[in-house]
Amino acid sequence: MEVISFHENDRQDHWLEEIKRSDWKPGVFLYELLSQGTFFDTVGEDSKVLLLIDGDELISYCTYAQKDDIQPTELTPWMGFVYTFPEHRGHRYVELLFKEIERLAHEEQVPQVYISTNLSGLYEKYGCEFLTEMNDLEGNPSRVYVKKFDFTENDIKETEDQAPEEAENLETKEKNKKRGIKKILNYLTSIKKKWAVMKRAFHIWQITPPKLAPLSESIHECSSCGTEYQGNYCPRCGQSSTVDRFSFKKALQHFLDVWGMGNRSMFRSLRDLMLRPGYMIRDYLSGMQSAYFPPFKMFFILLTFFIIIEQGIKLDVDSTAPQPTDNQTEIVEQEKEIAKQEASRVIEVETEQQKPPLYKLGFRFAKIMMALWEKNPAIFSLLTLILFSWPLYFFLRRSPNIPDLRFSEFIVAIVYTSNSFSIFSMIGNLFNLEIFKILSVFMIFVALSQFSGYKKRRILGYLFLTLIISIFTLTLLAMGGIGISALLVSEG
Repeated sequence: MEVISFHENDRQDHWLEEIKRSDWKPGVFLYELLSQGTFFDTVGEDSKVLLLIDGDELISYCTYAQKDDIQPTELTPWMGFVYTFPEHRGHRYVELLFKEIERLAHEEQVPQVYISTNLSGLYEKYGCEFLTEMNDLEGNPSRVYVKKFDFTENDIKETEDQAPEEAENLETKEKNKKRGIKKILNYLTSIKKKWAVMKRAFHIWQITPPKLAPLSESIHECSSCGTEYQGNYCPRCGQSSTVDRFSFKKALQHFLDVWGMGNRSMFRSLRDLMLRPGYMIRDYLSGMQSAYFPPFKMFFILLTFFIIIEQGIKLDVDSTAPQPTDNQTEIVEQEKEIAKQEASRVIEVETEQQKPPLYKLGFRFAKIMMALWEKNPAIFSLLTLILFSWPLYFFLRRSPNIPDLRFSEFIVAIVYTSNSFSIFSMIGNLFNLEIFKILSVFMIFVALSQFSGYKKRRILGYLFLTLIISIFTLTLLAMGGIGISALLVSEG
């Protein structure tokens, strides 16, 4: 019999099949690590698989590795995966593996080796001492033993004389450097994989319609009208089958009922309009209307909150706001600045009067739209989307997700899209966060893309073409209005 190293032998396929014969779960795991080439990544690059063989037959095996199933820990090295085939047990063959590990430890000047096992009374026979109890990777308690080696001073001196030269030291440092880089790359790869899993789970949540509470099969007696029924609500008066004592949550729901927001669908709608707007719109149009807040009612509620926020409710502190002062010089300077602004406005008005009527009409229209955007972006977005609705509907009426989209359904989708825009705009204005103002515009593309099934790049192209058509239509209407006005003036 002899002990060989698996990775230093040219018959690895044969010994791999021998290890596969193990009727032991860790042995099967070791076979998978070796066959898949992940052994060194799992237990360390300098690890070894030791095989006690008799000709072509594998008697026993173990690993001499930097890591085992106790992680994380500073204890190292480990003697793991210790296994003797049943037909060879009772002959203390493991002692031959211990001698080989002692020889390797002597070369590396390692004074001890650790063993993790759930057995008691076995390794004491080979001179091992119980050290402590630790949890393994699966969280199960494991007994940790230590096998100490006694090296004489001559042994240590002999090992020191056989130490590598300077070039070998440099090679070891380079190897450690590569090992560190590899660990970093493995860590980044694991983060990338975790991110992909989280992204996939989030996408599955996005496309999955909400699930309502299951229908109760118990018989209930209504606490309001006394009707016996089966289900979640009384069919006579609508009372819920679960009526508890008043709580803060229920009091808050009653308060929100005053504003039409006591229904839990309002909060679900706000959440979904922020995280899955297009899929929510599609669920609503497919029939799940009781699960979401009505689009037009939500629009006016959001508009009310937006006006309240614009009237002065902001949570940021503007350190640049003008402070009251009694300094006469500053008052004079402010009056001069106001006079300059008034003079500029007069010059601008006189210049505008000299322009053609079409230019003046376009200029005034642009000023009105800019003022509307600054003061009421929610109304601006709704009017803009409704203005775009006809040409945009022409592009999306045969979309992959809804191939037979009606114009009335498209109007509902437009209003919900405007609501999503308003939510992010209000958050941006309330906390003075520009990122949410940018997201409010981006959510228009997200909502239309999820709703229609088209890519965001294609949606961007459709919106650009819709803008061109809408500007052309407005220009024709403006020119027609100017012509009618001129005709009426000439007849008068």
